[in-house]
Amino acid sequence: YYQELINTYPGSELEAPAKQRLSYYFDWYRDKDTYSYREEVVTYLDKGNRALDKQEFHKAVLYYKQGLELRSNMYLLNFNLAYAYYELFQLYPRNAEYQENAIRYYIKAARVTTSAKAFNNLACIFAEQGDEILAHLYFKKAIDAANNPVKLNGILKLINENMDYFTGNSQLSGLNLLRELLP
Repeated sequence: YYQELINTYPGSELEAPAKQRLSYYFDWYRDKDTYSYREEVVTYLDKGNRALDKQEFHKAVLYYKQGLELRSNMYLLNFNLAYAYYELFQLYPRNAEYQENAIRYYIKAARVTTSAKAFNNLACIFAEQGDEILAHLYFKKAIDAANNPVKLNGILKLINENMDYFTGNSQLSGLNLLRELLP
């Protein structure tokens, strides 16, 4: 992203900070063997989680992506990567690619493990976008996943709170009708 910024807007006020950030990443990877991965997936997951805790979302993305190079079907890597991308979108809302990546990795996580949390997060993203149909679809999937095979009362409460929030939004009045169709 930083290299793209430098190439697209040479001479802009953002060029110097982008170059500085890019050089930081080159320094960060200098001692890494990026062609052979000898570290375990859990190492990248732990490093990514620590970066998330510090709200270093770009760093978390890099760690999770390194982990996914080793094991692309790991639920937690995909889910946490989606979360990191969504947090980046919250910080930089003009960069729609962050939101698109969040959606993509939440879907990947849900494919690996049927996850009420991933479905709920997808529903909220689509509800925020004003896409009532996809919001309804993913809220329904979240409810189904939270009820089967075991009823997860905590996540069901969260899903209902999210639906209440979005159905109270006047721009999403169609979601009220769709909610009535839910069990």
